[in-house]
Amino acid sequence: MNTTTTTTWPGPHVIQPAIERPTAMRLAQTEYQRVTDAVDALQFEDWTRPTDCTEWDVRQLVAHIAGQANLSQPPQS
Repeated sequence: MNTTTTTTWPGPHVIQPAIERPTAMRLAQTEYQRVTDAVDALQFEDWTRPTDCTEWDVRQLVAHIAGQANLSQPPQS
């Protein structure tokens, strides 16, 4: 006897986001602007200071944040 099970995508266990994407993107833009303002205020000597992420200095942490922000952008046409 063959039994076929059909699962309808996306399935019953999908978690819906707490906020809509446009709201999330607006909030992210605000936070990215805050980070940009903080980075703009850095002095030359600040870039090599340690951070709470003990393996990274300020330069490495800023590079990580910038890389993550770039990943969240939609592809350019």
